[in-house]
Amino acid sequence: MSKTQQIIEALFTVSCIWTANAIAQTTNVHVMVSEVSDRRTTGQFFAGSEIKLKLVGDALGDIRGVRRIQITKAVDDTGRNLVTDEKISSAGPFGFERIGKVSSQIEQTVKLGNPARKASVIKEIIGNIELYAPQKDPNATVTVKNFTAQIGSPLALPDLRQKNIEITVLNKVQYEKMKKENDERAAKKTPSPEIADALVNVFKQLFSGFTRVGENDLAFIINDPNSALVDIEINDEHGVAYKRGGRMSSERIHVLSFDRKIDDKAQLVIFLATPKSITKVPLLLRDILLP
Repeated sequence: MSKTQQIIEALFTVSCIWTANAIAQTTNVHVMVSEVSDRRTTGQFFAGSEIKLKLVGDALGDIRGVRRIQITKAVDDTGRNLVTDEKISSAGPFGFERIGKVSSQIEQTVKLGNPARKASVIKEIIGNIELYAPQKDPNATVTVKNFTAQIGSPLALPDLRQKNIEITVLNKVQYEKMKKENDERAAKKTPSPEIADALVNVFKQLFSGFTRVGENDLAFIINDPNSALVDIEINDEHGVAYKRGGRMSSERIHVLSFDRKIDDKAQLVIFLATPKSITKVPLLLRDILLP
């Protein structure tokens, strides 16, 4: 490489770092590595590495949570690609990580692939972290009062239709009723005229022996092809959120447990991703030592 090429490359690198820092400063959030774990193995299971990131900044006090972490590039010093086929980014109401309390710093974990045995550092990680603050955009929140009146049918909401989202909510009574009807049809080998072919497998999973809907549970059947749905919350008539307990998920079906039975006056709060509600923090990390 000529001296001129070296100078150009050095200037380009400095420019990239300056740009990333400039964007980070506009969001008032800084990202650093707090912990690295490495499970290098020749086997197929449990191999990989994890990078725990610490996000610090006053802007974190205004967010509801981290919507997702997107990694576009990750390589070790041998050149091995560490971006796996697995979802190392999550988005949606059941992958969304809420921030439980106001804080100026939070931690997030990024899962990467198996570094080469000879690798001593992760040479570079590039991507972004999406912070979600719905209060920045009134269109990011949809509240459905007395939503239990629509249980068993897709929620009739223009805001959801605009984003191509379909949500059907089932409680224990509705679930057991639909399961009984489905079992009777299955015994007669008669398909339901109400269920489109695309939903046949979904309903098979919903009514399988592994799915249980208890007294304090709600089952959500969600179709969200554009990943515009960020979070779901159930509030009582006074706006106090029901506490969420366990969760059971299978593709588009999610069964959530709550601390008490959902009454008829409960409100369903749906949080949507909009340009104004999402802030992207650039992620640019280099020369991370492996243990």
